[in-house]
Amino acid sequence: MSKTLRVALFLSLFAVTDGRYAAAAADPSGDCAQFVQKFYDWYVAREKQLRNNSHKDVMEVAMKEKRSAFTPELIKALQEDVAAARKNPGELVGLDFDPILASQEEPEKYEVGEVRAKGDHYLVDLFGYLEGKKDAKPTVVAELVSKSGHWIFTNFHYEGDTSNLVDVLRQLKKDREETKKSGAR
Repeated sequence: MSKTLRVALFLSLFAVTDGRYAAAAADPSGDCAQFVQKFYDWYVAREKQLRNNSHKDVMEVAMKEKRSAFTPELIKALQEDVAAARKNPGELVGLDFDPILASQEEPEKYEVGEVRAKGDHYLVDLFGYLEGKKDAKPTVVAELVSKSGHWIFTNFHYEGDTSNLVDVLRQLKKDREETKKSGAR
């Protein structure tokens, strides 16, 4: 084999190998999983801190301290829900569970499971731990999109994807509007 042919083979092998590494580096699922795990570690720790030392709601704190982690549409819908609940103390007009944790319990931690692409969105399974035991199925599935190199939560799915936060908030808002209309007559 000529020296020129050996160099060409080596260079083409290097290009193929280099291309594989570039493709692996371009797969964002690892970055997405890392972002979600870091967020949930912060959220659970903040929830425990607030539970023990304050009457503040961790979701409201997250909307302020981690605002850039959510789409503007999700922030707006959550703020409307919180405002409605404040206007109607003692009545159930909004969320009655933590939409990030998908729980009314006090979990010890959450752990990222499978990450899968769905178009330009990513779905991340999260498993909660209670009394040292990991949930058998994902407790919540976070949905994210990457915008300008930054991960943003777009939705949270519950109960095997039969229910999700965006739809729940939309239905609660619709119910409030219907109640308001029927009460105004």
